[in-house]
Amino acid sequence: MKSAICGAACEQCGLHALCKGCAATCGKPFGKTCWVARYIRTGGAEALEAFKQRLAEEVNDLRIPGLPQVTAPEPVNGRFVNLSYRLPGGQHTTFLQDDAVYLCCHLPCEWDESRTFCIVAAADFLLVSLCGAEGQEGELLAYRRR
Repeated sequence: MKSAICGAACEQCGLHALCKGCAATCGKPFGKTCWVARYIRTGGAEALEAFKQRLAEEVNDLRIPGLPQVTAPEPVNGRFVNLSYRLPGGQHTTFLQDDAVYLCCHLPCEWDESRTFCIVAAADFLLVSLCGAEGQEGELLAYRRR
């Protein structure tokens, strides 16, 4: 049986035993409604692909120096992309939920090979950050409500 409504390779994820995939949980991995699964069930896989295309265009239109062209964000669990960011006052915070699913892509920075761009989006926001290879030293570049 397919474990993901969106087609993600959930069986290869280290968290699969905890979430079971959205197909087996009726679109509720980690007990929480997955917006990607809901999007597909409402409008079909074509609607999600169109959304991903618009998202890629939105990120590319930001024209962030060193960011390669974004082409195909994929569903990812929040635990893998919920980076810590240092605020101007010195405290650290995160903006995402570990038990949620987001559309993401990681792309190498063209001007600093030790840094990676992390693009994370849901139906209602877009976040672009720059971080070290292991997700440390997150630097928030853009956050937009959608």
